[in-house]
Amino acid sequence: MLDDAERRRLKQKACYEMMERIVSFVFQVCVLAAAIVFGVFAILSYLLEKQAYDDQRIATNVTHAAIVEQQYASRLAEEANRWSFWTYQLALAQLQIAILDLCTQNSVRNFRVQTKPSYSDVLTQGTDRICRL
Repeated sequence: MLDDAERRRLKQKACYEMMERIVSFVFQVCVLAAAIVFGVFAILSYLLEKQAYDDQRIATNVTHAAIVEQQYASRLAEEANRWSFWTYQLALAQLQIAILDLCTQNSVRNFRVQTKPSYSDVLTQGTDRICRL
């Protein structure tokens, strides 16, 4: 038969093995839970990254479209400035023709036309300053 010391040693060994099994089981459960959590996290992380990539691609396309629209707007503004300049030149030419016509209609007084009359002179001082004797 076994003596008391041997029984205690066997009992401690059985208790130690039981604790070892419990710790091993708890560790395996924790590893399984971590694997599930990180597996779900990896899938959600991938889906989030994919959505962020799609959003970034859309933002890049919108930015590109905005740059193209800005270039068109810039060219349109340049064209409008050119048209404005030529419209101004046309208005000046029409004003000069109108002044020449006014002076030729009053040929009895033998008018001569001043070079490059200003529009404000015509409006404020009449034709006497522009068509002189």
